[in-house]
Order: sequence, then structure tokens, then C-alpha cells
Amino acid sequence: MGVTMALTEEHYTHQINALLPRGPIWKRRRGGVFDAVLFALAREAARVDERIRAVVEESDPRTSVEELGRWFDEWGIPSECLAAIADPSLEQMRQELLAKITSNLGLTAAFFESLAATLGFEAKVTTFKEHDVDADVTEALWDHQWTTVMTLGITICSDGNAEYLDVTWSADEPLARWGNALLECMIRALAPAHVHVIFMYEEE
Repeated sequence: MGVTMALTEEHYTHQINALLPRGPIWKRRRGGVFDAVLFALAREAARVDERIRAVVEESDPRTSVEELGRWFDEWGIPSECLAAIADPSLEQMRQELLAKITSNLGLTAAFFESLAATLGFEAKVTTFKEHDVDADVTEALWDHQWTTVMTLGITICSDGNAEYLDVTWSADEPLARWGNALLECMIRALAPAHVHVIFMYEEE
């Protein structure tokens, strides 16, 4: 959303001076009463102008600051998924808000890919079909049970932040963590009941 710069006191002072009637009585003298009145008008006009543009910024959840709490309340942020993360940051809550608002493509592959992108992941959704006599010999031998499975592959850049299983982790921990807990939780919560989601990760 493009927003023009707010007009400053200097801008409004220039406009007020240009609108003053001609004549010696209207001449501004620095420090005089008339000068103070005009200065107050310019300062108040600039303040109102700045607040008007702030309202425009607050109407966009990507730039909202003062009204961000109301956005969260309206969209139920943090959700159970985000609340499961210890002390979620303001930016994590904003990401979940944007994901909820913008991911409106329906429960399709494009929907889940868009949801992942909103949360900062590059994802590709793959679905399966049952192998039959018409299938190519190079195709995997999926049976009918796999036709309800949706596989979500997420490409994560290797930035050194991945954590890998070590002896201090419990037996039920994954083999690695990529900071993807929120994404997995949201997708599982939104996936249709008959769909089983499998997450696959690739590092560059």
C-alpha cells in the first residue's frame, strides 16, 4: 500500500503564508501574537495530517503498530498453534495474522503453498494417485490408501540454524528441527480430516 509523506509544519506554514491577504496588517513578525497564532495553526494541521496517515498505516496489518493488538483479538492471535511456542514474539504473531488473512484460496495445494510462503517457507504440495496398468513403469507403486495422503515438501535454506537430534533430546523428539513448529501445527489444523499430511524437508 503506497502512502505519501505527511505534510510538515514547514509545508503548512508556506501554504498559510501564501493564503494571507495583502497589506501591512497581515505581515508576520517573528515572536508576535499573529505569528504565534499562525504557527499554532500550521503545527496542528501537520499533527492532524500525520495522524491521518498513521490511520492508513494501522489499517494494514503488515505495518500496524498501535492497533496491532486489536488485529490479534479480531483474528484470534495467538492461536493454539502459536501459543504452544514458549513466549511467541510480536513478529511471529504478525506472521500468523498475515497467514490467516491472506491464505484464502480454499483447501487446495495452492492454499497450503501460500500459507507456507506467508510464514517464510517455500513449499510444494504433492498428491498421490493409485498405481494402475496405465501408469508409467517409473512411477511409485502407491496403493489406494495413498490417494488420500497429501505430502508437503518444504525447501529450507541451509542457514546453520537447524538443530539435530543429540543425546540430550527425548526419544519422542524429531531427528531435526527447522523452526517449523508453527507451520506444521497450522497446516495440520487446517487440513481436511481425511487427509494425512507428511512433511519432508530439504536443505540446499
